[in-house]
Amino acid sequence: MNAHHFAETRSAHASKLLDPIQLQVVKQRIVAVPNLIEKNVERTAFSVLVQEYKDYAVGFVDPTGRLVAQSRHSLPAFVANALGLAVRAGLREIGEDDMHSGDIMIVSEAAVLGKHINDVVAYTPVRAQGRLLGFFAVLVHWIDVGGAVTGSCFSPSTTDVFQEGTQFPTVKLVSRGKRVRDIFRIIETNTRFPKLLMGDLEAQLGGCLMGHDMVQEIVVQYGPDMLMAAVDEMFTDADRAMERALSALPPGTYKASSFMDDDGVRIGEPIRIDVSVTIGDGQMTVDLSGLSEQLAGPFNAGRDGGAVAVARMAAKILFAGDTPVNEGDFMRVHVDIPDGKFLSARPDAPVGGAGNTSATVVDTIISALAPAMAGQVPAGHHGIYGTHTISGRLPSGERYLSLDAMSGGWGAFATADGPGPYRSLTHGDVRDVPVELQEAYYPYRIEAKQLRADSGGAGRHRGGLGIEKVYRFLQDCTLLAKVERTGCPPWGLSGGMPGSCPAGHVDHQDGRQLEMKKGQWPMKAGDSARILSGGGGGYGHPHERDPRSVAEDVRQGYVTAEAATLDYGVVVAPNGGVDAVRTAVLRGAVSADTGALFGEGQDLYLVMTRPVDGQDRLFNHWYSATHVHDLLAIPGIAAAQRFRLHGAAGQSHDGPPYLAIYALAETQRAIDGIVARRGTSLMPSTSALDRSASVAVVYSPAGQPLRVREPEGGGAMLMLGLNTAERDTSLDEALQNQWQPALAALPGINAVRWYRASDFQTKPELPRYHRVLYAHVDDSAALRAALDSGALDALLASISNAGGVASVIRCDALTAAVTPVQQDQ
Repeated sequence: MNAHHFAETRSAHASKLLDPIQLQVVKQRIVAVPNLIEKNVERTAFSVLVQEYKDYAVGFVDPTGRLVAQSRHSLPAFVANALGLAVRAGLREIGEDDMHSGDIMIVSEAAVLGKHINDVVAYTPVRAQGRLLGFFAVLVHWIDVGGAVTGSCFSPSTTDVFQEGTQFPTVKLVSRGKRVRDIFRIIETNTRFPKLLMGDLEAQLGGCLMGHDMVQEIVVQYGPDMLMAAVDEMFTDADRAMERALSALPPGTYKASSFMDDDGVRIGEPIRIDVSVTIGDGQMTVDLSGLSEQLAGPFNAGRDGGAVAVARMAAKILFAGDTPVNEGDFMRVHVDIPDGKFLSARPDAPVGGAGNTSATVVDTIISALAPAMAGQVPAGHHGIYGTHTISGRLPSGERYLSLDAMSGGWGAFATADGPGPYRSLTHGDVRDVPVELQEAYYPYRIEAKQLRADSGGAGRHRGGLGIEKVYRFLQDCTLLAKVERTGCPPWGLSGGMPGSCPAGHVDHQDGRQLEMKKGQWPMKAGDSARILSGGGGGYGHPHERDPRSVAEDVRQGYVTAEAATLDYGVVVAPNGGVDAVRTAVLRGAVSADTGALFGEGQDLYLVMTRPVDGQDRLFNHWYSATHVHDLLAIPGIAAAQRFRLHGAAGQSHDGPPYLAIYALAETQRAIDGIVARRGTSLMPSTSALDRSASVAVVYSPAGQPLRVREPEGGGAMLMLGLNTAERDTSLDEALQNQWQPALAALPGINAVRWYRASDFQTKPELPRYHRVLYAHVDDSAALRAALDSGALDALLASISNAGGVASVIRCDALTAAVTPVQQDQ
């Protein structure tokens, strides 16, 4: 806050002396300079990494290292504090008095920047009449600085920073306009790509000098006082805007959690990300003490380059995303983290993958504030870099390195579908390297680069899609990859479903297929690699999405017909339109009155199914959208409904997970009709159905239904299956007078019916349950709480004491009850 008051005081004084119109002109000139310089750096650099991937940052900082302006297209990971950290280190190590006009310093030390050591900041002082006005700085990711692997920072298994290449403490690369040749020679000697790196370095130095000159032009035209007054006002404006945004939030502490797979060394040990954000008095404090300890593998970062950077990125995205960045954006953002966490690691920790965790941590911080921001926070995005490199030698003997990162889906908003595929939010608008350029430069072909259907989380608004990318290698090479978040899918919000996780595999010509997560693989000519990026989370319940939008998504290939049925509850007709009747049946499941299926005096035909051959979604789509409806054309079937089964109490349910119940008005006629139609167009999947239908039993009503109240419809029921001796009726009295009333007394139950296995069966196997009670639910939450507290213990003990064995199964409706009348509409 001292910096804030200092800026306010100077700005107030300046405003009395200086023309406010000129002040605004100078502010805009300052902001424009880095944007102009970044284009020049991009245009003159040698490597694709800078030209296309935009792994750089350009900016102007004040005499104390506070960020004044940074180029619009700089990576967000650098926006927070990278340039200022470098300058402050120089002020400590060299001192202001020994930083002369014409000097250019560089630094990449992990202890300073807290990032991987390929990131090198070059900066030069800007002076007027001996007065230090600030520094112009350019950060560039150097393509290779030595170390264990090509590209230096891409190994997934380094265990200290010294395995990752050459670090540069703060040193002068140019002194009073003269190059320090020894430093240039050290740089050129310690890289696998001297031509590319030295070309990028020239672009970096040129950017420093041109930026210096353009700031000097502002000073010459308006004077140093006007420049410094504009800087102070920029800080003050940004701080006040942040104060307004933070003060509008309800005070409190908000929490969220996520995790990453592992650190590449301790395989299978998740990286814990537990964050807490406190809002109050116009301040934001991000507590990262819940992060995992420093990691054995290369996914650490220093405190400033890690913890402080992610907190600042989250704050900028949430509260000031539309304004140019400067230090004023962060005066009210504070970070609590003890030393020794993976984002406050020791200087010797491996940091090659320092940025790979940032996107997920930032997204988790943003997610924590969702309850405080009333629909302004999107669902989770794919959240990883997913970097993969391909390296080797060209036929000429020259080395090459191709770097790419995953583009995936971003989370949906309260008012719109998620965008994408884009890179992670810590990449910003970094564009994909064009396929044509990759194939021209490198010895591989990209056989596919396409949207990944169903990867966006379902919701009222759908998450953005991931992509599928397939490389075919034309010569031997080395593939390195860091595929993450395979166990922590991008989360949905407000009932939205999560997006798909990323994945990848390597296919060798000899038939071997290897999973691709973190690792290094030697590839032969003809081998291929398939990379699948994650999708964004959905927002809002999927059944709230307009069915016409779902049908359009199917037409566009964003969503499959199976996902439309199973996730959105929408049946797409053969003509591409919406089948309104069948859609209503699916979407009505959640509020269905399960008792409506049970006609007085009608037998029930129970078919329990377990999909085979890994075809779960395809099978369920066919059954819910087609089969359960088609069977209603068979005379004698009065109604049908499907359920998903979950064991609730008693003997564990190890049977099939799906149940279809058919109410039979004429049992013999209905069963004859089913048998007669096998192999016809009404039952085209006979083989799959027969192999999956492990239970098919006819039950007849017994006793009287016990009604507690008028049903409201809860989309679920409890099924109590009772095993007794085959024709033992001695327990029926207890069932009618004790156990049925005990079920009816449970919270959330509106009626109970019971049935016994019929003498008429379609299969020779004995029924799994000889008696079945159905308890219809209209308050699932109340029933679940009762079951969790042991409300069925006494009932199950009574059944056991009487010599019976019971299984209690929760049946969640997948469809509403279907009747022949509906089929005629």
